[in-house]
Amino acid sequence: MRLFRVFKKTLVVFYSWFYFMIFSVFFSHISPTTYVSIRAHLLNKKNFSLGKKCIIRSGCSLSGEKIVLKDNVRLGYNCHLMGNVEVGEYCMIAPNCVLVSSYHGSKLSNVPMLLQPGYKKGKVRIGRDVWVGANSVILGGVSIGAGSIVGAGSVVTKSFGENLIIAGNPGKVIGERN
Repeated sequence: MRLFRVFKKTLVVFYSWFYFMIFSVFFSHISPTTYVSIRAHLLNKKNFSLGKKCIIRSGCSLSGEKIVLKDNVRLGYNCHLMGNVEVGEYCMIAPNCVLVSSYHGSKLSNVPMLLQPGYKKGKVRIGRDVWVGANSVILGGVSIGAGSIVGAGSVVTKSFGENLIIAGNPGKVIGERN
């Protein structure tokens, strides 16, 4: 039993070292103080930028044209950022959130939607020090002002200013932060 524990510890240390070496070769533009879970999916690696001290949890998916996470951003488990997304400093994005700037085509009824060309709605901008609650969706062309809070389960379809509390489907202002 003791031999198994020693073997397990050795395997974990080797795996961590191996992951670090591979990660540092392919993601040299990411700060060493940033934590990216080994179960996160970073697709299209040339088109994203991660600031210092970011945390990207397991199950997160970052893909699309350009993803920018500034310093001290926290992405909860299973978040999906797709398209052209910028997240400001000190933001917290809770688990299962979706920030998307492009959509599937659906205008032609005689062509299956899967085969139609997609379209881009516009950049998603999240300001500094914003908290996005769990299971929220923020759609393309939306800007959330600095210091705002997006309530859990909200669907944000239009832009909002600074220090607001937004909730609902579609998202509406329900209060202000002092």
